[in-house]
Amino acid sequence: MIPFYEAIYSFGIWLYGVGIKLAALRGNEKARLWLAGRKDWERTVRSQLDIDERRRIWIHCASLGEFELAVPVIEMLKEKLPDRAIVVSFYSPSGYERRKNTELADYVYYLPLDTPRNARRWVSIVNAEAVIMVKYEWWYHLWMAMGKAAVPVYVIGGRVTGREPWHHSLGKVLFKRILPLIRHSFVVDKRSAEEFAALGVPATAVGDPRADRTLAIAIQKFPVPDGLEEWGERAPTIVAGSVWPEQIPILRAAISLGFQLLIAPHEPKEAMLSLIESEFKEHHPTRLSSAKFEDARVILVDNVGMLSYLYRLGHFGFVGSHNGGLHNIFEAVANGVPVIMPPHNGSRHPEGQELVAAGAGFILNEPDQMEALLANFSGQRGSRLHEETRHEATKWIDSHLGASKRIAEAIVNDLQTLRR
Repeated sequence: MIPFYEAIYSFGIWLYGVGIKLAALRGNEKARLWLAGRKDWERTVRSQLDIDERRRIWIHCASLGEFELAVPVIEMLKEKLPDRAIVVSFYSPSGYERRKNTELADYVYYLPLDTPRNARRWVSIVNAEAVIMVKYEWWYHLWMAMGKAAVPVYVIGGRVTGREPWHHSLGKVLFKRILPLIRHSFVVDKRSAEEFAALGVPATAVGDPRADRTLAIAIQKFPVPDGLEEWGERAPTIVAGSVWPEQIPILRAAISLGFQLLIAPHEPKEAMLSLIESEFKEHHPTRLSSAKFEDARVILVDNVGMLSYLYRLGHFGFVGSHNGGLHNIFEAVANGVPVIMPPHNGSRHPEGQELVAAGAGFILNEPDQMEALLANFSGQRGSRLHEETRHEATKWIDSHLGASKRIAEAIVNDLQTLRR
Protein backbone atom coordinates (compact mmCIF):
# COMPACT_ATOMS: atom_id res chain seq x y z
CA MET A 1 0.00 0.00 0.00
CA ILE A 2 2.75 2.48 0.93
CA PRO A 3 4.67 2.09 -2.38
CA PHE A 4 1.42 2.80 -4.24
CA TYR A 5 0.81 6.04 -2.34
CA GLU A 6 4.48 7.01 -2.65
CA ALA A 7 4.17 6.63 -6.42
CA ILE A 8 1.11 8.90 -6.43
CA TYR A 9 2.95 11.49 -4.34
CA SER A 10 6.07 11.32 -6.54
CA PHE A 11 3.96 11.71 -9.68
CA GLY A 12 2.34 14.78 -8.14
CA ILE A 13 5.75 16.26 -7.37
CA TRP A 14 6.85 15.56 -10.96
CA LEU A 15 3.75 17.34 -12.29
CA TYR A 16 4.49 20.25 -9.97
CA GLY A 17 8.00 20.53 -11.38
CA VAL A 18 6.66 20.43 -14.94
CA GLY A 19 4.16 23.15 -14.03
CA ILE A 20 6.96 25.37 -12.73
CA LYS A 21 8.90 24.93 -15.99
CA LEU A 22 5.84 25.76 -18.09
CA ALA A 23 5.13 28.84 -15.97
CA ALA A 24 8.72 30.00 -16.42
CA LEU A 25 8.45 29.58 -20.20
CA ARG A 26 5.34 31.77 -20.12
CA GLY A 27 7.22 34.55 -18.39
CA ASN A 28 6.32 33.97 -14.73
CA GLU A 29 9.13 35.65 -12.81
CA LYS A 30 8.76 33.61 -9.62
CA ALA A 31 8.91 30.38 -11.60
CA ARG A 32 12.00 31.59 -13.45
CA LEU A 33 13.75 32.40 -10.16
CA TRP A 34 12.61 29.06 -8.68
CA LEU A 35 14.32 27.19 -11.51
CA ALA A 36 17.41 29.38 -11.81
CA GLY A 37 18.10 29.14 -8.08
CA ARG A 38 18.08 25.35 -8.18
CA LYS A 39 20.25 24.92 -11.26
CA ASP A 40 23.27 22.72 -10.44
CA TRP A 41 22.26 22.87 -6.78
CA GLU A 42 24.10 19.67 -5.88
CA ARG A 43 27.46 20.83 -7.25
CA THR A 44 27.06 24.26 -5.61
CA VAL A 45 26.12 22.97 -2.17
CA ARG A 46 28.70 20.18 -2.15
CA SER A 47 31.55 22.45 -3.27
CA GLN A 48 30.87 24.87 -0.42
CA LEU A 49 30.05 22.50 2.43
CA ASP A 50 32.67 19.85 1.74
CA ILE A 51 35.45 22.28 2.70
CA ASP A 52 33.75 23.43 5.93
CA GLU A 53 34.44 20.98 8.75
CA ARG A 54 32.20 22.67 11.31
CA ARG A 55 29.11 20.91 12.62
CA ARG A 56 25.99 22.33 11.04
CA ILE A 57 22.52 23.34 12.07
CA TRP A 58 20.12 23.48 9.15
CA ILE A 59 17.04 25.69 9.34
CA HIS A 60 14.42 25.34 6.61
CA CYS A 61 11.90 28.10 5.90
CA ALA A 62 9.23 27.99 3.21
CA SER A 63 9.38 31.71 2.58
CA LEU A 64 10.19 35.12 4.06
CA GLY A 65 7.60 35.06 6.81
CA GLU A 66 8.91 31.79 8.20
CA PHE A 67 12.47 33.10 8.15
CA GLU A 68 11.48 36.25 10.04
CA LEU A 69 9.80 34.04 12.64
CA ALA A 70 13.00 32.04 13.02
CA VAL A 71 15.39 35.02 13.24
CA PRO A 72 15.39 35.33 17.07
CA VAL A 73 15.88 31.58 17.41
CA ILE A 74 18.81 31.65 14.96
CA GLU A 75 20.37 34.59 16.81
CA MET A 76 20.21 32.72 20.11
CA LEU A 77 21.56 29.50 18.61
CA LYS A 78 24.51 31.40 17.15
CA GLU A 79 25.16 32.92 20.57
CA LYS A 80 24.95 29.61 22.43
CA LEU A 81 26.63 27.46 19.74
CA PRO A 82 29.13 29.81 18.08
CA ASP A 83 31.17 26.96 16.61
CA ARG A 84 28.29 25.70 14.43
CA ALA A 85 27.73 26.65 10.81
CA ILE A 86 24.20 27.83 10.08
CA VAL A 87 22.62 26.57 6.86
CA VAL A 88 19.32 28.16 5.84
CA SER A 89 17.18 26.84 3.00
CA PHE A 90 14.12 28.33 1.34
CA TYR A 91 11.47 26.87 -0.92
CA SER A 92 10.04 30.13 -2.25
CA PRO A 93 11.87 32.82 -4.24
CA SER A 94 10.20 35.49 -2.07
CA GLY A 95 12.26 34.24 0.86
CA TYR A 96 15.51 33.31 -0.85
CA GLU A 97 15.85 36.40 -3.03
CA ARG A 98 15.33 38.78 -0.10
CA ARG A 99 17.50 36.98 2.45
CA LYS A 100 20.19 35.23 0.41
CA ASN A 101 22.79 37.62 1.81
CA THR A 102 21.69 37.52 5.44
CA GLU A 103 24.51 37.70 7.95
CA LEU A 104 22.67 35.28 10.23
CA ALA A 105 23.52 32.30 8.04
CA ASP A 106 26.80 30.93 6.78
CA TYR A 107 25.06 29.37 3.78
CA VAL A 108 21.71 30.09 2.13
CA TYR A 109 20.23 27.79 -0.52
CA TYR A 110 17.06 26.82 -2.31
CA LEU A 111 15.67 23.47 -1.20
CA PRO A 112 15.53 21.18 -4.25
CA LEU A 113 12.34 19.62 -5.57
CA ASP A 114 11.16 16.81 -3.31
CA THR A 115 12.15 13.75 -5.32
CA PRO A 116 13.63 10.67 -3.58
CA ARG A 117 17.03 11.26 -5.21
CA ASN A 118 17.15 14.96 -4.40
CA ALA A 119 16.10 14.35 -0.81
CA ARG A 120 18.73 11.66 -0.19
CA ARG A 121 21.53 13.73 -1.69
CA TRP A 122 20.51 16.95 0.04
CA VAL A 123 20.42 15.32 3.48
CA SER A 124 23.73 13.57 2.84
CA ILE A 125 25.54 16.70 1.62
CA VAL A 126 24.24 19.05 4.31
CA ASN A 127 24.98 16.41 6.94
CA ALA A 128 23.39 18.47 9.70
CA GLU A 129 23.79 17.86 13.41
CA ALA A 130 20.19 19.05 13.78
CA VAL A 131 17.37 20.29 11.57
CA ILE A 132 14.85 22.98 12.43
CA MET A 133 11.72 23.01 10.28
CA VAL A 134 9.81 26.27 10.57
CA LYS A 135 6.04 25.80 10.69
CA TYR A 136 4.43 23.72 7.96
CA GLU A 137 6.98 21.96 5.75
CA TRP A 138 5.96 18.34 5.25
CA TRP A 139 7.89 17.23 2.14
CA TYR A 140 7.54 13.46 2.33
CA HIS A 141 10.74 12.28 0.64
CA LEU A 142 12.79 14.84 2.56
CA TRP A 143 11.40 13.63 5.86
CA MET A 144 12.03 10.01 4.96
CA ALA A 145 15.64 10.87 4.09
CA MET A 146 16.10 12.70 7.39
CA GLY A 147 14.62 9.74 9.24
CA LYS A 148 16.99 7.31 7.50
CA ALA A 149 19.93 9.55 8.42
CA ALA A 150 18.72 9.62 12.04
CA VAL A 151 19.14 13.37 12.28
CA PRO A 152 17.14 15.06 15.09
CA VAL A 153 14.40 17.27 13.63
CA TYR A 154 12.69 20.04 15.56
CA VAL A 155 9.54 21.81 14.39
CA ILE A 156 9.07 25.40 15.60
CA GLY A 157 6.35 28.03 15.40
CA GLY A 158 3.69 25.57 14.29
CA ARG A 159 0.02 25.26 15.11
CA VAL A 160 -2.32 22.35 14.41
CA THR A 161 -5.00 23.69 12.08
CA GLY A 162 -6.67 20.56 10.70
CA ARG A 163 -5.11 21.17 7.29
CA GLU A 164 -2.01 19.05 7.90
CA PRO A 165 -1.50 16.29 5.29
CA TRP A 166 -2.17 13.46 7.74
CA HIS A 167 -5.75 14.72 8.11
CA HIS A 168 -6.46 13.77 4.48
CA SER A 169 -6.88 10.41 2.76
CA LEU A 170 -3.45 10.27 1.09
CA GLY A 171 -1.77 11.72 4.15
CA LYS A 172 -3.23 9.18 6.54
CA VAL A 173 -1.11 6.53 4.88
CA LEU A 174 2.04 8.48 4.03
CA PHE A 175 2.40 11.49 6.25
CA LYS A 176 1.73 9.78 9.54
CA ARG A 177 5.11 8.18 8.88
CA ILE A 178 6.61 11.64 9.40
CA LEU A 179 5.28 12.15 12.92
CA PRO A 180 7.61 9.66 14.70
CA LEU A 181 10.57 11.43 13.07
CA ILE A 182 9.90 14.70 14.95
CA ARG A 183 12.30 14.95 17.86
CA HIS A 184 10.24 17.74 19.42
CA SER A 185 7.61 20.19 18.24
CA PHE A 186 7.59 23.68 19.76
CA VAL A 187 4.07 24.88 19.05
CA VAL A 188 2.27 28.14 19.55
CA ASP A 189 -0.60 27.06 21.79
CA LYS A 190 -1.66 24.43 24.29
CA ARG A 191 -4.31 22.89 22.03
CA SER A 192 -1.70 22.18 19.35
CA ALA A 193 0.63 20.63 21.93
CA GLU A 194 -2.17 18.35 23.10
CA GLU A 195 -3.04 17.29 19.55
CA PHE A 196 0.59 16.51 18.73
CA ALA A 197 0.94 14.59 22.00
CA ALA A 198 -2.15 12.52 21.11
CA LEU A 199 -0.36 11.58 17.88
CA GLY A 200 2.71 10.49 19.83
CA VAL A 201 4.82 13.57 19.07
CA PRO A 202 6.67 15.23 21.97
CA ALA A 203 5.40 18.81 21.98
CA THR A 204 5.60 21.93 24.11
CA ALA A 205 3.48 25.06 23.92
CA VAL A 206 6.00 27.92 24.02
CA GLY A 207 4.11 30.82 22.43
CA ASP A 208 4.58 32.50 19.07
CA PRO A 209 8.16 33.49 18.10
CA ARG A 210 6.75 36.20 15.81
CA ALA A 211 6.17 38.34 18.89
CA ASP A 212 9.89 38.39 19.71
CA ARG A 213 10.88 39.28 16.16
CA THR A 214 8.31 42.00 15.56
CA LEU A 215 8.95 43.68 18.89
CA ALA A 216 12.69 43.70 18.21
CA ILE A 217 12.03 45.45 14.90
CA ALA A 218 9.64 47.93 16.51
CA ILE A 219 12.15 48.87 19.19
CA GLN A 220 14.85 49.62 16.60
CA LYS A 221 12.72 52.39 15.03
CA PHE A 222 14.31 52.26 11.60
CA PRO A 223 14.31 55.59 9.78
CA VAL A 224 11.48 56.31 7.37
CA PRO A 225 11.56 58.60 4.30
CA ASP A 226 11.94 62.31 5.03
CA GLY A 227 8.63 64.02 5.62
CA LEU A 228 6.66 60.83 6.25
CA GLU A 229 6.51 61.16 10.03
CA GLU A 230 5.30 64.75 9.70
CA TRP A 231 2.67 63.55 7.25
CA GLY A 232 1.52 60.93 9.75
CA GLU A 233 1.11 63.54 12.48
CA ARG A 234 -1.11 65.95 10.56
CA ALA A 235 -4.23 63.72 10.69
CA PRO A 236 -5.36 60.39 12.16
CA THR A 237 -3.72 57.68 10.09
CA ILE A 238 -4.48 54.05 9.31
CA VAL A 239 -1.50 51.98 8.21
CA ALA A 240 -2.93 49.13 6.14
CA GLY A 241 -0.72 46.15 5.39
CA SER A 242 -1.10 43.15 3.07
CA VAL A 243 -4.15 44.72 1.43
CA TRP A 244 -6.12 42.86 -1.25
CA PRO A 245 -8.55 44.45 -3.73
CA GLU A 246 -11.63 43.34 -1.79
CA GLN A 247 -10.53 45.43 1.19
CA ILE A 248 -10.41 48.75 -0.68
CA PRO A 249 -14.08 49.68 -0.01
CA ILE A 250 -13.53 49.26 3.74
CA LEU A 251 -10.52 51.57 3.63
CA ARG A 252 -12.41 54.13 1.57
CA ALA A 253 -14.87 54.47 4.44
CA ALA A 254 -12.09 55.74 6.71
CA ILE A 255 -11.37 58.66 4.38
CA SER A 256 -14.88 60.03 4.89
CA LEU A 257 -14.19 60.35 8.63
CA GLY A 258 -11.04 62.42 8.20
CA PHE A 259 -8.48 59.62 8.30
CA GLN A 260 -5.56 59.37 5.92
CA LEU A 261 -4.21 56.07 4.65
CA LEU A 262 -0.80 54.49 4.25
CA ILE A 263 -1.50 51.37 2.17
CA ALA A 264 0.85 48.45 1.52
CA PRO A 265 -0.64 45.98 -0.99
CA HIS A 266 0.00 42.31 -0.39
CA GLU A 267 2.15 42.40 -3.53
CA PRO A 268 3.11 45.89 -4.75
CA LYS A 269 2.76 45.06 -8.42
CA GLU A 270 1.94 47.81 -10.89
CA ALA A 271 -1.59 46.54 -11.54
CA MET A 272 -2.50 46.66 -7.85
CA LEU A 273 -0.85 50.03 -7.28
CA SER A 274 -2.70 51.49 -10.24
CA LEU A 275 -5.99 50.05 -8.99
CA ILE A 276 -5.58 51.71 -5.59
CA GLU A 277 -4.62 55.00 -7.22
CA SER A 278 -7.76 54.92 -9.34
CA GLU A 279 -9.96 54.11 -6.33
CA PHE A 280 -8.57 57.06 -4.35
CA LYS A 281 -7.83 59.46 -7.23
CA GLU A 282 -9.79 62.33 -5.62
CA HIS A 283 -7.55 62.14 -2.54
CA HIS A 284 -4.25 62.82 -4.33
CA PRO A 285 -2.66 59.38 -3.88
CA THR A 286 1.10 59.20 -4.16
CA ARG A 287 3.73 56.48 -3.90
CA LEU A 288 6.21 56.19 -1.09
CA SER A 289 9.11 56.16 -3.53
CA SER A 290 8.14 59.62 -4.83
CA ALA A 291 8.88 61.25 -1.43
CA LYS A 292 6.19 63.84 -2.25
CA PHE A 293 3.61 63.67 0.51
CA GLU A 294 2.39 67.26 0.97
CA ASP A 295 -0.98 67.04 -0.79
CA ALA A 296 -1.66 63.34 -0.37
CA ARG A 297 -4.25 61.76 1.87
CA VAL A 298 -3.29 58.32 0.57
CA ILE A 299 0.26 56.99 0.27
CA LEU A 300 1.01 53.67 -1.40
CA VAL A 301 3.92 51.57 -0.17
CA ASP A 302 5.49 50.49 -3.46
CA ASN A 303 8.35 48.44 -2.02
CA VAL A 304 8.78 45.29 0.05
CA GLY A 305 10.28 45.04 3.51
CA MET A 306 9.35 48.40 5.03
CA LEU A 307 5.84 47.73 6.31
CA SER A 308 6.86 46.55 9.78
CA TYR A 309 8.68 49.87 10.30
CA LEU A 310 5.68 51.94 9.20
CA TYR A 311 2.99 50.72 11.57
CA ARG A 312 4.31 53.06 14.26
CA LEU A 313 2.99 55.99 12.22
CA GLY A 314 -0.60 54.80 12.55
CA HIS A 315 -3.40 55.45 14.98
CA PHE A 316 -4.72 52.09 13.80
CA GLY A 317 -3.29 49.18 11.89
CA PHE A 318 -5.28 47.34 9.26
CA VAL A 319 -4.10 43.82 8.40
CA GLY A 320 -5.49 42.21 5.27
CA SER A 321 -6.99 38.78 4.85
CA HIS A 322 -7.47 36.60 1.77
CA ASN A 323 -9.12 33.19 1.32
CA GLY A 324 -9.47 32.89 5.08
CA GLY A 325 -5.80 33.58 5.76
CA LEU A 326 -4.86 36.46 8.04
CA HIS A 327 -1.53 38.17 7.53
CA ASN A 328 0.87 39.09 10.31
CA ILE A 329 -0.92 41.07 13.04
CA PHE A 330 2.14 40.93 15.29
CA GLU A 331 3.93 43.59 13.22
CA ALA A 332 1.18 46.11 13.93
CA VAL A 333 0.58 45.20 17.58
CA ALA A 334 4.31 45.37 18.34
CA ASN A 335 4.09 49.06 17.48
CA GLY A 336 1.34 49.55 20.04
CA VAL A 337 -1.51 50.15 17.60
CA PRO A 338 -4.97 48.57 17.70
CA VAL A 339 -5.63 46.32 14.71
CA ILE A 340 -8.60 46.19 12.36
CA MET A 341 -9.03 42.90 10.47
CA PRO A 342 -11.42 41.47 7.88
CA PRO A 343 -13.10 38.15 8.75
CA HIS A 344 -10.74 35.19 8.52
CA ASN A 345 -10.43 31.53 9.43
CA GLY A 346 -10.25 31.55 13.22
CA SER A 347 -9.01 27.97 13.51
CA ARG A 348 -6.02 28.78 11.30
CA HIS A 349 -5.43 32.19 12.86
CA PRO A 350 -6.73 32.22 16.43
CA GLU A 351 -4.40 35.14 17.21
CA GLY A 352 -6.98 37.42 15.59
CA GLN A 353 -9.69 36.24 17.96
CA GLU A 354 -7.27 36.50 20.88
CA LEU A 355 -6.55 40.13 20.06
CA VAL A 356 -10.26 40.92 19.85
CA ALA A 357 -10.84 39.26 23.23
CA ALA A 358 -8.00 41.35 24.67
CA GLY A 359 -9.75 44.53 23.55
CA ALA A 360 -7.13 45.56 20.99
CA GLY A 361 -8.55 44.03 17.80
CA PHE A 362 -11.62 44.58 15.66
CA ILE A 363 -13.07 42.35 12.94
CA LEU A 364 -15.24 43.96 10.27
CA ASN A 365 -16.13 43.44 6.64
CA GLU A 366 -18.35 46.33 5.56
CA PRO A 367 -17.68 50.06 5.03
CA ASP A 368 -20.46 51.05 7.45
CA GLN A 369 -18.82 48.90 10.14
CA MET A 370 -15.57 50.79 9.61
CA GLU A 371 -17.40 54.12 9.88
CA ALA A 372 -19.14 53.05 13.11
CA LEU A 373 -15.89 51.81 14.64
CA LEU A 374 -13.90 54.93 13.87
CA ALA A 375 -16.75 57.18 15.02
CA ASN A 376 -16.40 55.61 18.49
CA PHE A 377 -12.84 56.89 18.62
CA SER A 378 -13.67 60.51 17.86
CA GLY A 379 -13.65 63.38 20.33
CA GLN A 380 -12.22 63.47 23.83
CA ARG A 381 -13.91 60.24 24.88
CA GLY A 382 -12.59 58.55 21.75
CA SER A 383 -9.08 59.74 22.53
CA ARG A 384 -9.22 58.10 25.97
CA LEU A 385 -10.64 54.93 24.44
CA HIS A 386 -7.83 54.87 21.89
CA GLU A 387 -5.19 55.12 24.62
CA GLU A 388 -6.84 52.29 26.54
CA THR A 389 -6.89 50.16 23.39
CA ARG A 390 -3.22 50.88 22.70
CA HIS A 391 -2.44 49.83 26.26
CA GLU A 392 -4.26 46.52 25.72
CA ALA A 393 -2.30 45.97 22.50
CA THR A 394 0.97 46.40 24.39
CA LYS A 395 -0.15 44.00 27.11
CA TRP A 396 -1.14 41.42 24.51
CA ILE A 397 2.21 41.47 22.70
CA ASP A 398 4.09 41.36 26.00
CA SER A 399 2.18 38.21 26.97
CA HIS A 400 3.57 36.44 23.89
CA LEU A 401 7.24 37.26 24.41
CA GLY A 402 9.93 34.72 25.23
CA ALA A 403 9.06 31.86 22.87
CA SER A 404 12.33 32.16 20.92
CA LYS A 405 14.46 31.90 24.05
CA ARG A 406 12.53 28.86 25.26
CA ILE A 407 12.95 27.14 21.89
CA ALA A 408 16.67 27.87 21.55
CA GLU A 409 17.49 26.79 25.11
CA ALA A 410 15.54 23.54 24.75
CA ILE A 411 17.24 22.65 21.45
CA VAL A 412 20.71 23.42 22.80
CA ASN A 413 20.09 21.35 25.94
CA ASP A 414 18.74 18.47 23.87
CA LEU A 415 21.73 18.48 21.52
CA GLN A 416 24.06 18.43 24.49
CA THR A 417 22.18 15.42 25.85
CA LEU A 418 22.42 13.62 22.51
CA ARG A 419 26.19 14.13 22.38
CA ARG A 420 26.84 12.58 25.75
